[in-house]
Amino acid sequence: MRSEAGSTLEPLLVLMSGRSGSTLLMQLLATSDEIGFRREPPFEVRHLSYLLRWAQSIGAEGAMTADSDRPREFFDAPTLGNRSEPSTFRWPGAVAEGLWRPAFESAWRAFSERAVRGPDYAPCGAARFHAEKASLWSAESLSELEVPHRRLYLLRDPRDVLLSIWSFNQKRGSLDFGVREGETMVEHAERFFVEMRDRLRLLLELQTTSDTSCIVRFDEMVEDLPEVAHQLGEFLGVRLDAGRVLADSSRFAGHRTSSSRTGSRWRSELSQELQARCEQILGSELEALGLGG
Repeated sequence: MRSEAGSTLEPLLVLMSGRSGSTLLMQLLATSDEIGFRREPPFEVRHLSYLLRWAQSIGAEGAMTADSDRPREFFDAPTLGNRSEPSTFRWPGAVAEGLWRPAFESAWRAFSERAVRGPDYAPCGAARFHAEKASLWSAESLSELEVPHRRLYLLRDPRDVLLSIWSFNQKRGSLDFGVREGETMVEHAERFFVEMRDRLRLLLELQTTSDTSCIVRFDEMVEDLPEVAHQLGEFLGVRLDAGRVLADSSRFAGHRTSSSRTGSRWRSELSQELQARCEQILGSELEALGLGG
C-alpha cells in the first residue's frame, strides 16, 4: 500500500495462464478507484514488470539472455552496449553489485508518485494498489526484494483454457499463448497439459486464502460475479462493483471466444483422445482442485 513515507503503490499481481479470465478480473478491479492501472482493454500494459526487468538488467544477477521475455525496443537499444549482442551488456562488477534493488525501489517510488496523477491510471488519484497481469517471475522478484504485494491466482479448467486459446488464435489468425508454428493441435495440447501441471500444483499448495494470496475461480466469476466481487473486496479492503462490469459486458464481446460465458466447453468440443491424455497428465491435480470428471 501507499505509505506516507514511501508513497509507493502496493503491487497486485494477477497470475496464471492467458485465457483464464484475466481481462474479466481486471474489469472488476477497475471498478475501484483505489486500484490503479491503465484502463485500456485488454489491460496489457505492464509498468511493474518493465521496471523490474530494467532494474535487473543493471546487475550481473539480472543479466538478460537472448530469449528473455523483455521489452525488445528497450533492451536492443545501442546505448546498452553492442547492438548485435544486447544481452551481453553488464555494468562494472563493483557498480553492479546489489544495484538493481535500489534502482527498482527508486523507480517504483517515482512511478507511484506520478501515476496516481493520471486520470487514465487512477481516476480519482486515490490508488493504493497497482494491478497488473503478471508472470510468476515478477512475484518471485518482488519476494526477493521483500516488497509487500498481493497475488490473485486465476484458476480455470485447463481443458477450457486450451479450447479458448485455439479459438482466439483462429479468430485473430495469430499464434499467441505459446502456440508454436508448425506444431499440430495434439502436439500443442500435450505440451500445454505438461506445463499446466506445475501451475496447478502451485495452486494446490495455496488452497486457502492467506493475507497476501487469493485464488479466483473463473467459473465462479461467470456464475456469480457479485459474490466474487464481495470476496475480493474483503480481501483487498476495497469496494468492487460487479454491476458495472455486467452492464458493460458488450464492450468486451470481441475478447471472448464463446457465445456463452457460462458452462464448460471441453466435454463437447475436446476430442476423446485429448480428454484422455489430459486425464493421464493432470487427473490427480484436477481432482484435488475440484475440476475432475
